[in-house]
Parts: sequence; C-alpha cells; structure tokens
Amino acid sequence: MVVSTVSTILPIAPTQVWAHVPTELQQQTIQLLTRLAVNWVVAQSRRSTPGPSSQEIAYAFPTHTV
Repeated sequence: MVVSTVSTILPIAPTQVWAHVPTELQQQTIQLLTRLAVNWVVAQSRRSTPGPSSQEIAYAFPTHTV
C-alpha cells in the first residue's frame, strides 16, 4: 500500500529566522563574519602571485584515483 503525504509546511526564509535571533547573538554573528571577511581580504592581498594557491590546487586535482 502506498501512502501519499502532502507537506503543508511552508518554506522559511533566512530573514524570518534572523528576526527571531536575539540581538546579542546577531551582533556576535556580524562581528564574526566581519573578522572572517577582513582576514580573507588580508590573506588575498598578501599572496605574491595571482592564481590558485598550492592548497587550492591540491583540492582541485585529487592525487588518488579509484
């Protein structure tokens, strides 16, 4: 016997979730994202040559084949 179920749950938008997050946690989240962004920009500006890093290349070209 096949039972069909229909979901009546509507999708929840990120803005709906964010609106219910306590203000202090919102501030901490924004501060963390800001620090991550600044660190990323600094790391990118310190790279001596443009293009992918050796770590990025290692992930892009797996050394193990099946």
